[in-house]
Amino acid sequence: SAFGYQYWALGHVHNRSSHGAGAVPVEFPGNLQGRHIRETGPKGALVVEYEGTKVGPPAFRPLDVMRWHDVPIAVRGVAGAKELRALVTQHILESTGADREAGRLCAVRVRVAGTLAEGGGAPPTGLDLREYLQGSLQQAAGLLWLEKG
Repeated sequence: SAFGYQYWALGHVHNRSSHGAGAVPVEFPGNLQGRHIRETGPKGALVVEYEGTKVGPPAFRPLDVMRWHDVPIAVRGVAGAKELRALVTQHILESTGADREAGRLCAVRVRVAGTLAEGGGAPPTGLDLREYLQGSLQQAAGLLWLEKG
């Protein structure tokens, strides 16, 4: 407030955050679009209405057209490849559902951890699982992209 400002809007910070709980709010809106898997979640801008010198609270508006999703899946005790594929498909669809319903492309990284149940057969290789998932997720209307890996 020593500078006479009622509000600080700062850019070039990739994560949205608020500071300055005192008299002058300091807002970092974050970036408009996540560019890689470490930039998950909604991205957009802050809309701030003001009248004269009175500044209203910032309101976040998502503007991103695609979102990154990191989907960790624990598979301990899963009975075999068929059940594993079903579990992974379910997790992907659940974690991306709201974004897909909004018409937003979802880029997905799947991290599978754990050991299949004894006698459950050999787990599918990463490539086998990815190919299966790409096929089984076609119902998502082309709004899912699985990261290679």
